[in-house]
Amino acid sequence: MDPILYWNDVALELNRRDHTAFSKVVNGVTLNRIGRHTGPTRSARALAIIHLAMHDAYFALPGTSAPKGGKKTYLPAAQLPPVPAGARPEAAVAGAAFTAMKMLYPDPEGLRDHIELLEAAFQSDPGVDGSGDVEGVAFGHLVAKAHLAARANDGSDNAAPFVVGMQPSHHEADLLHPNQSFYGPYWGLVAPFFPQNAPANQLDPPPGFEMPDPYADPDYKKDFDEVVGKGRNTCGTRTLAETRIGLFWAYDGAMKLGTPPRFYNIIVRHIVGAGASVDSTGALRPLVPMSFSTFSKMIEGNARSRVYLGVHWLFNGFSPTRPKVGGVPLCKGVADAAAAWGGL
Repeated sequence: MDPILYWNDVALELNRRDHTAFSKVVNGVTLNRIGRHTGPTRSARALAIIHLAMHDAYFALPGTSAPKGGKKTYLPAAQLPPVPAGARPEAAVAGAAFTAMKMLYPDPEGLRDHIELLEAAFQSDPGVDGSGDVEGVAFGHLVAKAHLAARANDGSDNAAPFVVGMQPSHHEADLLHPNQSFYGPYWGLVAPFFPQNAPANQLDPPPGFEMPDPYADPDYKKDFDEVVGKGRNTCGTRTLAETRIGLFWAYDGAMKLGTPPRFYNIIVRHIVGAGASVDSTGALRPLVPMSFSTFSKMIEGNARSRVYLGVHWLFNGFSPTRPKVGGVPLCKGVADAAAAWGGL
């Protein structure tokens, strides 16, 4: 298998295992697994660091060329280590991937399977582990450390308390689970990986925003009635197909499944097929077009799954009548910025 796709597969397995809680008795003491990068935002950040480290370890080497108009490495050359002569790409990629994953997913609470997975992966095949090229692996190791250092103060560890508000359109405590914690309330302040054309400044407020009676907004009323009808557990209007969509996307980090970023990645791998490889420009071949519309049905299914699970209005994902509302146009802006950076 192509080394980049191989380590991508290992990263997806770590994502899945990080969302698989269980207890284990070690020396008479019960230890519980604690996820390190759980939920969609934290897991997406971890996957981004891993893959950007592999990207730079690969493209920093002589003989590789960036896509037309794109940058050769994500980090500036001054932040990357010197390139050793004769380093093999598979060794550099292996060193970067292994180091990034091992530092992002340290052995939790004495449970060994994360580390065992990585060690087994690293020793599996000379075609992907870079065996025999000590300098290439060491170079990849330093590249990964540079990427982790670059994200060390990105705001992802903000643990400030979040206070719910009672104003219209503001988040309130769950009436059925009033002591439930909040996931990533300050994630919008985390430094973006691709700040160009920041889409957050281009979005419109959601329907009913700060209206005394949001239900007076027809778009809000429509989406509210839909989530009540399709999101309820019994006696709702949700079809069997819609139930399956909700179960497939499994909300934000289901047991033994991982998060939506993992699902997107798996779907891309299936679209490309078993014969996929990465060419000398880093493009996945057969080429998957870097267009958000290419995966519009997949993206829409993810957004609608929240409605079928009864946890979000549709406009949290997108609005059929308001093109600048929701997470889908926000992420489209991010994807477009990343594609422009890469010359795609």
